[in-house]
Amino acid sequence: MWRGRTLTFGLDAGDLRGELDPPHALRVEGERFELPLPGAHHALALLATLAVAREIGIPWSDLRRLELALPPGRGRRLEQAGLLLLDESYNASP
Repeated sequence: MWRGRTLTFGLDAGDLRGELDPPHALRVEGERFELPLPGAHHALALLATLAVAREIGIPWSDLRRLELALPPGRGRRLEQAGLLLLDESYNASP
């Protein structure tokens, strides 16, 4: 049985709670964090990072300098005629 500290996080409940701020942001304790890609799953990944950072003493301001580096062909953002297309074709099968 686990006897260590448990830290929870989420968009609906948890020790650290975040709120989606569409289309590409997460609000946590009055701070706004830009998301590199839209979606609750990306917001939850960032929220997990913020929770762990707080627990081990890394200031959130240090995390604002991090950048998402996607491999070539993954998550490319294409804008044309007022539309935004996220190209995730790296994972497509013929």
